[in-house]
This record gives sequence, structure tokens and C-alpha cells, in this order.
Amino acid sequence: MSIGKRVSLAAALSLAGLSTTAFAQEVKEGPGKEVFVQHCNVCHELATVTTQRHTGDEWTDIVAHMMQNGAQLTEAERVAVLGYLTKAYPPDAPAGTPPAK
Repeated sequence: MSIGKRVSLAAALSLAGLSTTAFAQEVKEGPGKEVFVQHCNVCHELATVTTQRHTGDEWTDIVAHMMQNGAQLTEAERVAVLGYLTKAYPPDAPAGTPPAK
């Protein structure tokens, strides 16, 4: 989904009286979820992340980029977020599927 479509969706939900935090309820369960929610929700809606699918290497690059832009994660938190994203949102997982075990 393009950024413009995400912004339009968020605006439509706001106008309809619905909160975009409803997307947070769709965050997949798994180890590292709490760290992901706590840190990644600081700068953007979680749906910005949870609608994406990437390989472990791609998630590593994305998290590194976020840290260069101000995301503050300890090394343990970075590892937890990467483990979570890699298992919960791999490239071959359709939206709404549970994370791989």
C-alpha cells in the first residue's frame, strides 16, 4: 500500500470516528512483540510496519535505518525486534497469518 493510500485510510478512519490504533490489535503474537510495539509505535503507526513483508536481511537493514533516524534500541531490544519481524512478517506470509514457530 502506498504512503498516500495509508494516509487516506487513516484520514478516512479518523473521519469515521475510528482510531488507527485498531491496527495495533492486528499485530501478530510472538516473542519480541512487546518490544516492537513499545519502540516502533513511537514514530509511526504499527500498520506502517505490519503491512510489509521482508526477509531477515531486509528487516535488518530497515531496523538499522530506523536506528540511524533516531529509534533508540538496546542491542537486546534490536535483536528481539528483528527476531519478531523476521518470524511474524516474512516475505511469503499473507496478511493475517500467525507467525511461524
